[in-house]
Amino acid sequence: MNTNAFGAHNMSFKDFLSHTVESCEGSEIPRLRLAQALLGLTLALFTHFAPAQVIKLGHTSSPSNSLVGAFSREYNAGIQMAVDRTNANGGVRGRSVALVSQDDGFDAKNTVSLVETMVDQQGIVALVGVVGTQPTVRLVENRILEKHRLALIGPLTGLQSALAGPNVFPIRSSYEDEVRAMFGHSAQLSRSKVLFLYYEAGVGPSLAPLISEMASERGIALTGVIGFPVKTDRAAQQGVIRKALQGSSATPDSVVLIAVGQAHSEAVKAIRHHFGIGMPIYSLGQVDASALVADVGLELARGVMLSQVMPAPRSIHLQIVREFNADRKRFAPKMEPTYAFIEGYICGRIAIEVVRSAKEITRESVLLAAEQAGQLDVGGYRVYYGRDRKRSVNPIELTIVSRNGDLAR
Repeated sequence: MNTNAFGAHNMSFKDFLSHTVESCEGSEIPRLRLAQALLGLTLALFTHFAPAQVIKLGHTSSPSNSLVGAFSREYNAGIQMAVDRTNANGGVRGRSVALVSQDDGFDAKNTVSLVETMVDQQGIVALVGVVGTQPTVRLVENRILEKHRLALIGPLTGLQSALAGPNVFPIRSSYEDEVRAMFGHSAQLSRSKVLFLYYEAGVGPSLAPLISEMASERGIALTGVIGFPVKTDRAAQQGVIRKALQGSSATPDSVVLIAVGQAHSEAVKAIRHHFGIGMPIYSLGQVDASALVADVGLELARGVMLSQVMPAPRSIHLQIVREFNADRKRFAPKMEPTYAFIEGYICGRIAIEVVRSAKEITRESVLLAAEQAGQLDVGGYRVYYGRDRKRSVNPIELTIVSRNGDLAR
């Protein structure tokens, strides 16, 4: 005889309750206790047969901010595409994954409150891809991640002190390693005098105190470590940069420029004006090369070198890049394959693998899974996570804006 979940042949839940009450008529079981027992049974059955709960991953970025909005949107789109891929393939243990994205306006104070809300009200099990150095630093310094036993996987920053923080699991090399690569390249080309120019936002102020020692390691003589304020007006921005460049002690052989967005474009214009159009310029890979060309023109953008910590998004050599482009055609056909886009995608893929390896889908269990992950290889892109050491295990490359405006390796 076939029986259903209520232990009776073709008996509905309603019939089961009626049968139970009738069988207790005249017994010594108090009705209150009977009602309590039936309520407990109802809740247990509802929990057993309820649809699987969605797994929520938290994310903060600054798509509305003029300074970092462009790569925030691309990075966010990459994480979302990794989520879409996962759900299209059955989710994680049959449960769908959702990305809870919040705009912090590139204000670290907002980041903290938004993360608290996502934990307390939305039940996220991990943070994925927080955009910005200062937002990441604030989460670490305020011990928000430790307070909630929350893993932060793949923050969009390269500041080593932030990446080494408790519960932070990077997917990229540090800014320090990127600048060392720039200094090393300049030294190899016998360009031993370098100006370090940075905007006074984001990573710039945190990185500046470390530059003298890093330059010395590579045999570089600095002609200056000079910061400039960020202005919303282009003419005002150009003015403060030109004034700052007057502080260089000598004409450098090359310039390392740490800035993004409009501030970076205006700095490129000012450097070309001050030192000549042939002055070599190094910048971080977060700079959007196509936007730079559109902003300053090919003549000024040509020759700008960008460090890259991610694989080339149009390459075919790594499996993760081939999957990225296949998923892009499927889920985001209108998006161009940029470095920020693929970094977000790789971040999402790694975060989901960590969640998948957790014994339970809770904040505590996901954090433990990250701490014990060891070396993770996602389509040829590798990271190493342990309690005492967490890092990307991938090369840093230098690319250059070519004569046709593309990035060449």
